[in-house]
Amino acid sequence: MRLVSLLPSATEIVYALGLGDELVGVTFECDEPASARAEKTVVVGGLDTGGMTPREIDDYVRGRLADGGDLYTLHERALADLQPDLIVTQDLCRVCALPSGQVETALGYLGCQAPGAHLGPALAAGSAGLDPRGGPGRRVPGEPSG
Repeated sequence: MRLVSLLPSATEIVYALGLGDELVGVTFECDEPASARAEKTVVVGGLDTGGMTPREIDDYVRGRLADGGDLYTLHERALADLQPDLIVTQDLCRVCALPSGQVETALGYLGCQAPGAHLGPALAAGSAGLDPRGGPGRRVPGEPSG
């Protein structure tokens, strides 16, 4: 399977599940584990905030969003060239990572048919071996209990 992670926490989950060898693309923010940096970067940020104060970063983010601008740039052709089987993204926060709708629009335009997995409570529960349909503490059938 060819995986692309568009969220640093998802990249860490991919490695924790032992699927690091199947990861072919990440964002510029994916730095854990260090080997994640070796993957093809398909999303970059609009501004290097390394030397900025929290106030300056907040002002920048608020200004970009107020103007209808994007905080992240998706390298659409690079993503399509990776031919992913699955793209892990999120829809919880437009400031935290590239919105999945932007990914889906780009993939449709490029004719790439990789499905997206939206990282949220259900996916996080599933990766922990919990059944997201069964309520707190209910395990996925066939999974070890710990």
